[in-house]
Amino acid sequence: MSSIQFSNISEADLFKTPIPAETISYKPVAHKDVIEGIQESLDKYNLHIVNKSYKAARDNNKLIGLFDISSGDSSLGFRFGFKNSYDKSMSLGFAAGNVVWI
Repeated sequence: MSSIQFSNISEADLFKTPIPAETISYKPVAHKDVIEGIQESLDKYNLHIVNKSYKAARDNNKLIGLFDISSGDSSLGFRFGFKNSYDKSMSLGFAAGNVVWI
């Protein structure tokens, strides 16, 4: 069994990935819409992204993203993670937690 190899990708290159057509049983969520929606939500609460990391696989059809978010405290922050796919292999998902900065 082969494992999926994820590679780093820039946000600009990720946004160029074509979105598959919608069908009766499948409505793709654009990677760009996910990222911009997260950013807009964070902005409403005056939370600032200090680092972004994206990894993609299968011609950018699978995405894993991580945002490090400053809380104003120099030693404690938050990490917000998300996943999405255009090939129906992963549903859209989110996770969040605290991070201690060293």
